[in-house]
Amino acid sequence: MPIDLSFIHTHATMLPRLCEEISVLIPPVTLQGKKVVLCSMMYVRKSPGLVVARETHGSYEGHLVLEGTVEYELDTVETLRQGQLILHAPHVEHGWSNPHDAVSFLVFALRVEPSVPVRVPHHWPMRPDLVRTAVSMLVVAHERPPGWRGAVTYKMLTLLSGLLNLTEDTGRQGRVQRDDLQLLQRVDAYISAHGAEVIGLPTLADNVGVSIRTLTRRYRYLAGITVTERIIQERLRLATHLLATTTLPISAIAKRVNLSFPFFSRQFRTLVGESPSDYRRYLQGIPLRYTHTRRPKSQQAGGADVSEGDAPSDVERAQRALERSVCFPTIP
Repeated sequence: MPIDLSFIHTHATMLPRLCEEISVLIPPVTLQGKKVVLCSMMYVRKSPGLVVARETHGSYEGHLVLEGTVEYELDTVETLRQGQLILHAPHVEHGWSNPHDAVSFLVFALRVEPSVPVRVPHHWPMRPDLVRTAVSMLVVAHERPPGWRGAVTYKMLTLLSGLLNLTEDTGRQGRVQRDDLQLLQRVDAYISAHGAEVIGLPTLADNVGVSIRTLTRRYRYLAGITVTERIIQERLRLATHLLATTTLPISAIAKRVNLSFPFFSRQFRTLVGESPSDYRRYLQGIPLRYTHTRRPKSQQAGGADVSEGDAPSDVERAQRALERSVCFPTIP
């Protein structure tokens, strides 16, 4: 399924300012046991024929290609396409050019403490799901619906987690061939188009043109999650969209995305960090109250009130969701 970039095309002139506003919104966070500071996020769009001389920076720098192709030069020259994600460590010389067509991408400047090495793979990973997350984040930041700060924070932490994974995971991925990239794209497109339906492995394997064994083994090796986890991820993404845009009962939403109500509630709470009903109230801007301490037994008989505190901050809520996630759902 093609990625909808219409918002990028129609709002290109205001995206630099929007990226700057998002950068200011995100405070230092702790991900995977490391302190991560987003110094800046920039939207870059260049016409064909531009060549950037090799340069260095004092921070970690990540790129996510939104559209087009770019020749990226680190140790070697690699042609990066839509959805590819790269990261290099501070003071690493690099350069890029786009000789053939226009290109647009997001650039993330980060500080990571303690510092970690970045192992350059034979082929940078393909993450079309992060392109969708990035576009969705920009749309939400522009439209500012109720609860938009929390949604933007969650999406940004999802992107930062994807970048941080490159410090640890890409070294074991080995060489990713073009056929592997096409397999990831075909599987992702089919699941995105049919996520709410009953998807059997034989049907999915037949539609993407590989055996069941190849599908399950290669997808888990390349994507880091199982096909089943990816299907659940897509169903939860659809469910969060329905929670935000409809008044359907929670049980009806679970049924619509083909998950049993108990399983849906349990998975949603595990991945997002709160119940579907609390998440819907959060999107509507209704303040939540969280119990921080239980009443001592001696007070229960006397009817003393339970001590309460304010709901977690947007960052705490987003971090909790990411820390509990096996795979990160893209919330519309």
